[in-house]
Amino acid sequence: MFGLIISLQLNCNITLDEGCDISYTKYSSCYNKQISQESKEIFCESLKQLFILVKHCETCDITSMMDIKQNFGLVSLPTRKQAGNSITNCKNKLTCNRINPLDTISQIYESVDLMEAGLVNTPRSQGKCGSCWAFATTAALENAMLHDKSYYTGSIWDINNYDLAELYLLMNSQHSSYCKGGNFITAINEYDLGSTLNTIELETNFPYSSWTTEQIKFGVSKYTPKIQVSDYTLPYKQYKVSDGLVSTDTGLIYIYLDSYNTFTTKARKEIKSYLSRGIVVVGTMAAGFSNSFSFYNGRSWTGEACPCSNYPEGTSNYVNCIQKYMDHQITFVGYGKKNGIDVWVIRNSWGSGWGAGGNFYVPIGSNSFCIETTALTVIPKYYDKNAGVYSNIGSHSRGGSTQLDSDTAQLISNDGAYTGMPNKLSPWAIVLIVIGSIAGAALLVSTICWCVKHKREQPQQQPNVVQTVPAVQQRHDNGGRTL
Repeated sequence: MFGLIISLQLNCNITLDEGCDISYTKYSSCYNKQISQESKEIFCESLKQLFILVKHCETCDITSMMDIKQNFGLVSLPTRKQAGNSITNCKNKLTCNRINPLDTISQIYESVDLMEAGLVNTPRSQGKCGSCWAFATTAALENAMLHDKSYYTGSIWDINNYDLAELYLLMNSQHSSYCKGGNFITAINEYDLGSTLNTIELETNFPYSSWTTEQIKFGVSKYTPKIQVSDYTLPYKQYKVSDGLVSTDTGLIYIYLDSYNTFTTKARKEIKSYLSRGIVVVGTMAAGFSNSFSFYNGRSWTGEACPCSNYPEGTSNYVNCIQKYMDHQITFVGYGKKNGIDVWVIRNSWGSGWGAGGNFYVPIGSNSFCIETTALTVIPKYYDKNAGVYSNIGSHSRGGSTQLDSDTAQLISNDGAYTGMPNKLSPWAIVLIVIGSIAGAALLVSTICWCVKHKREQPQQQPNVVQTVPAVQQRHDNGGRTL
């Protein structure tokens, strides 16, 4: 068994029996990485961790994140306890929102992958910067434009493939902390306020890279838009809302936000309705507590219990623990089955070389990585609320090693049901179960054989048995078989 583990071949043709120098050379070439002593040291430490994990972690492999120290970048969101049943607080105009204005769709696609349908762009990597919030926000804004493509034909957005600038958002958000973190709620409210974020911008005008973020993080200054004023755009609907004291316009749509409890059946149905409409949903997760998440290979679903899930839900210990670990903002871009399990398709911001083309799968209803606590979005500016499901997003070819399971592309009832997640057992538990099963089977066979032999040797003059179990006697008489 040990020999099999040592000879295991990983991504980039890396094996566990070669030195770190050789592995790092292969890794750098495989992912087109710039070689440096710092990244090599990080990679070598990650490789040691992977060598331990891969012995019992079937979803672990070499990934593009192994030379980067994790810095996720989510800052705290308002909690239900702080803000009542919604997060509406228009007084400071930074947590204002509209409760979901769209009806739940009763018939939805069997599975949806908005990346496959061309309604989200290929994921880029946030690199060393804690800018996940900017990537999730930009993903939602790009999705709104791709959804309304026909309204932007021939525009600068169309010509530039609806590729928007995360760096422009990073630089111009006054209420986020640049590479130290931010969140989708604040970002959309800042766009609504229109002070330093009065438009989206093009990636070609403000290209994002680890180098640019590293160079400017100690001297951040606001960027002036390079596009013409006539091209200034906010590609989502805005709604008039009020908290009783202040009225304002907001594009932030609240579906679910509750640190005490995970998604309800109603919330799951609403999220699936948005995805079937072709609209992404922004969420949060606890990524940093896991020692295997960054090594996820994308060929199966992944999941780990929410930190401190042993505390009863609703207690202060449980809530504080969850908030402590919530460190990453992500985007729901689909749902369906993966290896027979109902899963969410989640878009990450670690580049397309990680996971399943930059995405990962988490079992629905499991709250793995605390991922079922937040659901927010924006609605595309030209969306017709009576439009129903988006055409041709549920009929794509699936079934590959990093794709959802194939399906019939039919519409199904949106009842919020899901296939329960199977329990993952440790290798030792599996061994004990197998040994126990074999031993049990052997004992059963031995017992049956003894009973048969014993019965054949006994004279059949036990009327009390016939009287007690007449059904057995009848089966013996008619079937001609000794039990």
